[in-house]
Amino acid sequence: MTSNDSRNDLRARISRTGIGFLFLIGLVSVALFAAGCGSSSDTGSSTSGTEATADTGAKAEPADMAASAGEGKASFASTCGGCHTLKDAGTKGAAGPNFDDLKPDKAKVAAAIEKGGTGSGAMPKGLLTGDKADQVAEYVSSVAGK
Repeated sequence: MTSNDSRNDLRARISRTGIGFLFLIGLVSVALFAAGCGSSSDTGSSTSGTEATADTGAKAEPADMAASAGEGKASFASTCGGCHTLKDAGTKGAAGPNFDDLKPDKAKVAAAIEKGGTGSGAMPKGLLTGDKADQVAEYVSSVAGK
């Protein structure tokens, strides 16, 4: 038997058993999950706009709200946009609900981020935490359907 014959025989055996096909499906599933879900390195250690500033001891004003909305939009687009449609963010995901149709309030978005959507397992829980999760919930609820 030549080396080409043994390679062809091995390919035929893999093809018959379906191992190659299962391996390919596994790789594609992992790649889609990683690409669609994004990642977050948020530790929840950011300061909020109402904490005292270090140099004056004065309260920070809500002027940071625009920056927070921008961060919420960016976090949504990179972490959630692969699965969800939201016109304001320019995302057209189809795996999860279309937020422009759903128009969820902040509490619903925050709960979905915490528990992983409806809890069906389609969306991993805790994709975002702390201030990032709050910023995304605020952002989505303020622009959905508009």
